[in-house]
Amino acid sequence: MAFVPVLCESPALWGPSAEISISKASLLLKKLKKLKIHSNWTVIGVFSPHNDGRPWHPRLRLGLNHSSRPFPLESSASAVVMPSSIRIAHGIGSLLRSRSRIDVASESTPPCSRSFILIEASIGDFHPVLLVQSHSAWSGYEFYQSLEISHLLVFDYGFKTWEWDLAKIRSPIHPYFFSLGYWLLKVSNLDQTNLLVIVPKIFQAIIASLIDLGTFHLASNLLNQNYSIAALACSLTCFFNAYTSIRTSSNSLETALLTWSLALWPWDPNHLNLSCSKFIISISLIFGAFLIRPSSILFSSSLIFYLLLKSNLNIKLDILAWLIVIGFTSCFLGFLIDSSFYGEPTFTPLNFFKQNLLNKISNYYGSNPWHYYFSQAFPFINLSFFPTVLIGLFPLSIPQSPLESVHQITKLQSARFVIFSTIIGFSFLPHKEFRFIQPLVPLFNIFAARAMVNNHTRQNLSQTQLTHQHNLEGSLKFRLPSFIFRSIISLGLAFYLMTFHYPAQISVMSYLRSLPNHQLKSIGFLMPCHSTPWQSHLHKPHLAPNGSLEPMWMLTCDPPLNFSNNSLQSNQSAFSNQFKTAPFENYIDEADQFYLDPQEFLLKYFPKHVNPTFPPTNKSNKSYQWPSHLVIFEALWKLNGVRNILEKLGYQVVWRASNSRWHDDPIRRGGSVMVLKWKN
Repeated sequence: MAFVPVLCESPALWGPSAEISISKASLLLKKLKKLKIHSNWTVIGVFSPHNDGRPWHPRLRLGLNHSSRPFPLESSASAVVMPSSIRIAHGIGSLLRSRSRIDVASESTPPCSRSFILIEASIGDFHPVLLVQSHSAWSGYEFYQSLEISHLLVFDYGFKTWEWDLAKIRSPIHPYFFSLGYWLLKVSNLDQTNLLVIVPKIFQAIIASLIDLGTFHLASNLLNQNYSIAALACSLTCFFNAYTSIRTSSNSLETALLTWSLALWPWDPNHLNLSCSKFIISISLIFGAFLIRPSSILFSSSLIFYLLLKSNLNIKLDILAWLIVIGFTSCFLGFLIDSSFYGEPTFTPLNFFKQNLLNKISNYYGSNPWHYYFSQAFPFINLSFFPTVLIGLFPLSIPQSPLESVHQITKLQSARFVIFSTIIGFSFLPHKEFRFIQPLVPLFNIFAARAMVNNHTRQNLSQTQLTHQHNLEGSLKFRLPSFIFRSIISLGLAFYLMTFHYPAQISVMSYLRSLPNHQLKSIGFLMPCHSTPWQSHLHKPHLAPNGSLEPMWMLTCDPPLNFSNNSLQSNQSAFSNQFKTAPFENYIDEADQFYLDPQEFLLKYFPKHVNPTFPPTNKSNKSYQWPSHLVIFEALWKLNGVRNILEKLGYQVVWRASNSRWHDDPIRRGGSVMVLKWKN
């Protein structure tokens, strides 16, 4: 049965309904307008009563408004073209009550109820709670590609990875966002307090909240408010959202920008208004995400391609014109920002594609099978809602409930195309990570909401009355126990990972920061690269590097670099020439070299005795120096050869914290995190 809801503005709860042909309704409306009769009967849907292939005969469905305030009659006489509800006399209800049927929801978004406003407002409180609860490490990207650079911009010291130093493949737009918080702390002399760690979390809570609010508005754009509230509930209880959206990685900002771009996107080419500010803002957000994460081009290109595919020639030309104008303007602004940050003409997206596609640097960090996103990432990201997402994705040939329309199905088909084309595009790249498809999570939540609400509606089709509650309970009560159970699984796992999985890799920096400067003279991290945050959490200027001299050092994992120093310059610097290396299989980074034989590495590259003055390490000539403090994983301490060397030198354990009950790399990261101090 095909349903085509009519626009309806009433927030009222609908009771018994009846159906009448459009022609009869038009005649009645004309007569009632002449009599100036007001009524609480309202047209709430247009539907076809046949599902057996017979010709489609539209009929109006009338619902009784239970509010005490009558609605004024509309000026239009046509029930088909009216922009809002048709008001029919109450007397019609008594004539047609015997044909009462289930009423249909409107397609437009009705005014929000008090409960909905509270739900939407509560998002601002939900993510700060998660951020305060989060004490664990997830990926080095959340520190070294954002906070560390922000700290460097404001305080003039910090760690720059190869992406920011030689390759220049990262845009400073994302770090600039957090720089404002660091600057406020600096001018208020509060940078020595715990606010140094808390303020970036507050800024990230804004991004996380934008993802949830964007998901709600995206669902309103694709469907209606019945689905949007359910989509909001799915977003708030989504495992991957709870665990990753609060992380300060660029993927979270990319997701927020693309979600709002989709919320403003013209999904239906037949109702496209290219002069609308929404379309211009949507395209601008797409290019903003591209500057921050150039890989988002796979997402946005599929979105634009589908719109062009379904548009006529004139619309295609208009779309291309806007893309050229906004794209050129955005890229030019990006070029100015990149060049200002790096001090020379630079366009980071060009460098990014050159290094990852031409030089295949990303392959150095691992490759995965072609089905990785389908067999691992897709199920893991959706977790307990995975079956629900699949049900929402299929089928999309006809409306699956009275709440859907053919118009909405067309838009959902576009969204599904974006999902699968993006996943297929990323599947062609050898290096794959879960976070690469994080921008698809809002769409996953919307399709999960579609399945939930449609199931609720179908279960009520046999009833004589369907109450439309525009609140969370009304959207989910059909499977409330099931929804609660799945939410507990999702949020429970997220809570565990945020609290008990790798927390010591963060807390160790708090311990080191608490030590007075005269005790903490130097630090060495004998652990895999980027295992802990750096100066964004430590904030010790006396440990900042001085050229190639490093009072605080780590085992790096730089790839075999092979590039021009700048994407817009052909001359290579002498330093970059040093990094022209053999193929990946013949290259071993510093961390891998250490873990091949830790005992041999310590004996070969470190002095036989500890210098009590703790001079800085100079890695440019392989001149390692023993620091006053060492940070290691317990797995390294358990190696008898390494432990004997360190104990003979005078190192003793002064701090230890449990890190996790299980480890993805137990040989390198197993056990607790330990701090060793040299004692004469």
